[in-house]
Amino acid sequence: MTGTVAVITGAGWWDNHPPGLGFAIAKQLAEDGHKVIVQDRELAPAERSANSLRELGFEASAQAMDVADAGHCTRQIEALLAAHGRIDILVNAAALTLARWGLRRFHEITPDECDQEIAVTLKGALNATRAVLPHMLERGSGNIIMISSIMAFEPSARMTIYGICKAALVNFTASLAAEVGPRGIRVNCVCPGSMKTRVTASMPKPLMEAFVESTALGRMADAAEVANVVRFLVSDAAAYVTGQSIRVDGGKAGIF
Repeated sequence: MTGTVAVITGAGWWDNHPPGLGFAIAKQLAEDGHKVIVQDRELAPAERSANSLRELGFEASAQAMDVADAGHCTRQIEALLAAHGRIDILVNAAALTLARWGLRRFHEITPDECDQEIAVTLKGALNATRAVLPHMLERGSGNIIMISSIMAFEPSARMTIYGICKAALVNFTASLAAEVGPRGIRVNCVCPGSMKTRVTASMPKPLMEAFVESTALGRMADAAEVANVVRFLVSDAAAYVTGQSIRVDGGKAGIF
């Protein structure tokens, strides 16, 4: 895979927090020999992730990209193409959850807060994909991965905006896959369930226990277990897989 380039949004390692899913994905793709571009809204977290990967002997670089800003996405992707000549993989992992863990009802969230969450979690994936797609179409190859959630399929009280965004990514995956498949580009979606992250570490204990009890496996996932599915989807082993949304939820049967 020498020379292939993978871009992962939302993969920064933020200070005083453990690394999240974006970093886990970047690490596994780096292990497979891809040049990894770690992106986040701010450069410092992206640099922290990239430095960690370089210390392990992998080829990685950092870039700040505000996925909510379509123009900034286009400029940053163009800069990457000028530097590396190609982008083979895009993983849309950036997300924002303002009403975390059942603390806010829908009518309590302001319109501005709704717009903020939609701008990052949904439009961020649209913006990054739109910026990368012309290059992939020109080359006639590419892999695009959306990171959605099981909340795309299941009702979750007080997580309405997040669920809307993640459900839209599932539809976006299927629709875009049908559109660009004939041009050699595959598009798939990974939908994690409960997972150990810096966000879930702050969950109220009763809610965390409810998540765990709702799974057939009786535990939360490690980020690496979810990243493994991304690793498969962008590999040649998944060459005939596109338009799919794969749940990685430990056999989740619903919280309530």
